[in-house]
Amino acid sequence: MQQQPQLAPTYEKCPTHSINDIVLFCLHDECREPLCKECCKIHIQWHNQQGTPAYIDTVDSVREMLFNDVHNLKIKFEEEREILHHFSDGEHSQLIKSIHGKIEQVKKNLHQLINDYCDQLEKEVQKRIHQHKAAHPGEKKELHHKLNTVINSLDQQEKGLQSQKYIKSCLIVLSEEKDHDLEGLSLDIDNALKHYLQNMFDICIHNDKFDKINDVLREYVEIHQVNLGEELENYTQQIRENKKIQGIQQYQNQQQQQQQQQQYQNQQQFKQNIKKQELNPIISQTVPQNKQNYQSIYDIPHNQLNIHSSLQQSRLGSNSKNYENRLQQNNEKLKQFYG
Repeated sequence: MQQQPQLAPTYEKCPTHSINDIVLFCLHDECREPLCKECCKIHIQWHNQQGTPAYIDTVDSVREMLFNDVHNLKIKFEEEREILHHFSDGEHSQLIKSIHGKIEQVKKNLHQLINDYCDQLEKEVQKRIHQHKAAHPGEKKELHHKLNTVINSLDQQEKGLQSQKYIKSCLIVLSEEKDHDLEGLSLDIDNALKHYLQNMFDICIHNDKFDKINDVLREYVEIHQVNLGEELENYTQQIRENKKIQGIQQYQNQQQQQQQQQQYQNQQQFKQNIKKQELNPIISQTVPQNKQNYQSIYDIPHNQLNIHSSLQQSRLGSNSKNYENRLQQNNEKLKQFYG
């Protein structure tokens, strides 16, 4: 249910009677002629002479009916175009977009799988690091302290030998030279590191398994030939249903906007009326000339010409006969009025 655009009420001047608006239309198959009130009188007399009925209706109703027909027909052609685009082979095809969407979903799934796997792998490595560190609490720490002590002592001796008063430093170095057990400390470090590295771990990457992973990925996504012609009816029905739902949503949104706009206009009109009443309680209003000309055709005191219609009913099958009867009744009334 899609709301159709509203037609602004407007009337064209009659080319024969320039002061009159074209307000009527004869829908007889041999006529289909726009008429002003003077043309209508002449036209009905012509039909009387020909012995044919004058199917007269308002130009507003005819215009609205034709506009609705054209608008609805355009919507149907747009629907067919959308169906064609859905199955076309271009980049804007909905079918191609759907295929690309599936590929993007494959990428997303694989990226998520790889990220989850790597996160779990890093957590496992971190866990092993903490376990290995806890298994060797003080071995390296003690050796590290011994090395720092020796290195600091040698650093002081080195600075003393570089100073101007180096004799004392020479004596210290000569007396402590045999105190630095480099060989023994190095042996302790080797033994500690061997014990430390005996329970160490590493990451082993099986490149041969990667080929198997690649083979599995090839099986994960398969490009194969399909016959979508068998699914054409289902696809097109789905497209039409989606378009119908979109039309209903659009109609509801437009209705809501119109209601809000109407409420605002009513409020503004109410405020203006109050202001006018305060300034001038009695305000004379005149009807525009074009409205007077238009209404004079319908509001004859002795001949109420009920010409208004809803021409859409003429195309609704069983209602078409009622519409023809109504046009004939209009014709009889116009005969009585125009003679």
